[in-house]
Amino acid sequence: MESTLQIPRGPKVRPVVRVFASWASVDGPVAQSFWALLGEALAIDATYDFDVWSFDRALCVGERWDEEIRDALGRAHLGILALTPAFLNSRYIQDVELPAFVGGEAAPGRWVVPVLLKPLPTTANLRGLAAHQIFRHPRLGDSRAFSRAGAAKDLWVHALVEEIHEVLCRYPSIVG
Repeated sequence: MESTLQIPRGPKVRPVVRVFASWASVDGPVAQSFWALLGEALAIDATYDFDVWSFDRALCVGERWDEEIRDALGRAHLGILALTPAFLNSRYIQDVELPAFVGGEAAPGRWVVPVLLKPLPTTANLRGLAAHQIFRHPRLGDSRAFSRAGAAKDLWVHALVEEIHEVLCRYPSIVG
């Protein structure tokens, strides 16, 4: 007589969402504050397992940084783009990172999540992002940029996570 081994099943496995974090390094303190708060919120997500790739944490000295960035872009489901004047002026972002998510070179099924990190002039060239909805907190006044959220930065990030959930629910094919 053969016995059947019963393997207990754990909690439901959460779908992995690979996120490419795109930001200009000159925006240091504001960007790091944003990514830290967003990382905390995504780490405790009950629905998805967010795997966030950012050059400042992923690259080691001596690595072929351009290859690593392009590889991370190729694996990403979502690109969260932290918009600032410096971001829009970055040659590397314009030539490599933006085309992965915006325009004719963007891979099908990849989603762009542009967020207003710092206010931009109304005359700014958005480098192909003008056709996309840019996240600005809807209840924080005219600017609605993360850098102007003051004590409400946590609320700003939590509202962004809710928007990301809305995208993933509306377009489930993003993560397969």
